[in-house]
Amino acid sequence: MHPAVKTVFFHELGHLIARELNLKNFGVMGATKEIVIYPSKHPWRDYDGATIPLIPEGEEPDKPVVSIAEKLAVIPYGCFVEAIFLKKDFETCFSSNNGGGKDLDNWATLRMKALDSKSLYQHVKDHFSLLTASNAFDELFKIDVESYLVEEEGKYTVDLDKLKNLIKDFLSKHEELYLPFVEKIREFLPKQDGCSG
Repeated sequence: MHPAVKTVFFHELGHLIARELNLKNFGVMGATKEIVIYPSKHPWRDYDGATIPLIPEGEEPDKPVVSIAEKLAVIPYGCFVEAIFLKKDFETCFSSNNGGGKDLDNWATLRMKALDSKSLYQHVKDHFSLLTASNAFDELFKIDVESYLVEEEGKYTVDLDKLKNLIKDFLSKHEELYLPFVEKIREFLPKQDGCSG
């Protein structure tokens, strides 16, 4: 297995963690349909990935985001996990030429809702520092990544049921770090945009 597949796995795991905690605690963001890892079209990286939401029947896939705070929390979580796994700075990932390029584009769109986007971004960097100092993801890095991947024609799909079962206890423990992160994000948004729902 190419080492970049493992890096992308952890990046997408970060998004899954945030999505699952949002669903459990705020009832937003919905379930995850699948996680895919595939050869990149960009010459500067080998693989890309996507955490694909399950779109409820009858809903439009491009429905406007109504849970801004929760979405703003999901976006950097992929880079949080990836950067800590690689022992690099958050901004090494959260940039246009790295694994978080799509995330950065989504962030740029949503951060415009913030009352103070510079302070919001500083909060994100502070949370990364907290996660790094607390070794928050160390137990996840022991995962045998290959045992959660199904390879087909050069791309990989993650066995979500197996992975969700594995991280169940981790999610319960991680709430104490994640929930204050989301609540602080709400403080940077106008009242109606900071509310979940």
